[in-house]
Order: sequence, then structure tokens, then C-alpha cells
Amino acid sequence: MKILTMVGMILVCGAVGFGWAKLVGCPSGGCPLTATPWRGAVVGLLLGSLLAVSLLRRGETAPAGPVPGEDAIVRVADQAGFTTLLNAGKPVLVDFYADWCGPCRRFSPAVATVADRHRTDLTVAKVNVDSCPALAKKYAVSSIPAVFLFRNGKPVKQAVGAMSVDELEAWTAN
Repeated sequence: MKILTMVGMILVCGAVGFGWAKLVGCPSGGCPLTATPWRGAVVGLLLGSLLAVSLLRRGETAPAGPVPGEDAIVRVADQAGFTTLLNAGKPVLVDFYADWCGPCRRFSPAVATVADRHRTDLTVAKVNVDSCPALAKKYAVSSIPAVFLFRNGKPVKQAVGAMSVDELEAWTAN
């Protein structure tokens, strides 16, 4: 169904480009896009292709269902909860993120996998910078996703940007 929709959109845009060039066109012939109806059709087909791809990709979503390891992640709601978490005794990996951030959404499964694999020796937490701006300010988080590793309540490492599961595990271990 998606292919038929895409082809239909492309053909309609090509027809619109042909019609525009035929009816309105460029009277002097100097316009490279609509000097002839065929050029208008080609431009319409190209623009239709871009439109079809962007509209069809907009509907793509992540697979439904629970993400493995998501239950091992602690969601931090405020400064008090964060302080309690840091003083729990285990090292803490903190992911500063935002719901609207594309790289953060792509990085989230890697964080969940690390949380799942290291349930016994590492606490993994997520801090939404929009919900907890004071925490983001306290740790000078200016780009997201940002990850911090805390040991004994103190930050010992930080990194900015998404990583693969292997990169995140290696970063956490060192």
C-alpha cells in the first residue's frame, strides 16, 4: 500500500508540474524549471518524490512493546531523588535526555541494554532535562544526550552524544 501511495503522489506532482508549466509557464522561456511542460513535469516528479518519502517516513514508529531493560532504569523526578540515588553505594550511570531529542531516542535502547546487563553492579538512571532543569544546570549539561558516571556520589566521567551498547559498556567499565 505504501508503494502505491508513493507512486501516486509522485505522478500527481508530475502532472501538476506539467500543468503548471503548460498553463502558467514562463513566457520568456528563460525559467529553467517551467520553460516547457516536460521540464515542469520533471521538476514535479522530483518534488513529488521528496514529498512522498518525507510523508511516508513521518508515519514510521518504533516497534511496539516493552524494551528489554527498561524496567531496570530509575527515572529521576527531582533533586532529592537524585541525591538518594547517588548515595546508594553502587556506581550510577546517568543519561540526561529530552523526549523531543532524536539522538536521545536512538540512544535509549543502548542505555536500556546496559541497564539490563548490569543490574547487579550498576544503577542506571535517566534525567529528563525539561523536567529537571536544575539538575541539568548543576552538572552543566548543555548538549544531550549526555551521560555521567558517578562513583561514591561524585561524577568521575562524562560524555556527550549517543553511543552503541558496546561503546557505552566500555566507557562505563574504564
